[in-house]
Amino acid sequence: MRTGHVRNALHATLVVLVPHARPAHAKSVPCDGPVDVTTSNFSSQAAGGVAVNRFDFTGTAPMCLADGTTVPGALVGSTLVIVHSNGSGTIVAQETLTIAGGSTLDLVVRARFAPSTFDGRIVTRGGTGDLAGVSGRGTFFPVAPPTGPEGPTHFFSSMIFEYH
Repeated sequence: MRTGHVRNALHATLVVLVPHARPAHAKSVPCDGPVDVTTSNFSSQAAGGVAVNRFDFTGTAPMCLADGTTVPGALVGSTLVIVHSNGSGTIVAQETLTIAGGSTLDLVVRARFAPSTFDGRIVTRGGTGDLAGVSGRGTFFPVAPPTGPEGPTHFFSSMIFEYH
C-alpha cells in the first residue's frame, strides 16, 4: 500500500516539474453574412406524398480569415431536398467554397424545416491551401421566400471558424 502512495506522490511531483507539451490553441473567427445561390439541373420525383428534389448550385458566401479580413468566396455544390405532404422536410447539401488563390473549404449543410420553422446547420469537412486545417460550425436561415420549386436562394449564415 505504501509503495502505491510513494508512486503517486512521485508521479504528481514529475507532472509539476516536467511541463507537458500543449498544442497551440486554435484561433476562433466569427463569420456572418449573406449567402446567395443560383440553382441548375433541377429534378423532382414524387411518390406517396413525398417529393424528392435534387439540384446543383453556384453562389457566393463570405469567408473570414485568421487575420480578421473577410474575402468573397465562390460556392459550388449539390443539394437533396425531401419535402413531405405536410410541408416539413430535410435539406442536405455538399458544397465547396473557393477563395482567391484557389484555397478551398468543403462543407456539409443540413436543415430541417416545417411550414413555420427552419433549423439549418453547417459544418466543415476539410480544406486546401490557406484553408487547410480550418474547421468550423454554424447556422443558416433563409432571408427571402422561395422563388421556385427548389426553395429559397437567399440565406444568412453565422459561422465560427477555428484556425489551427
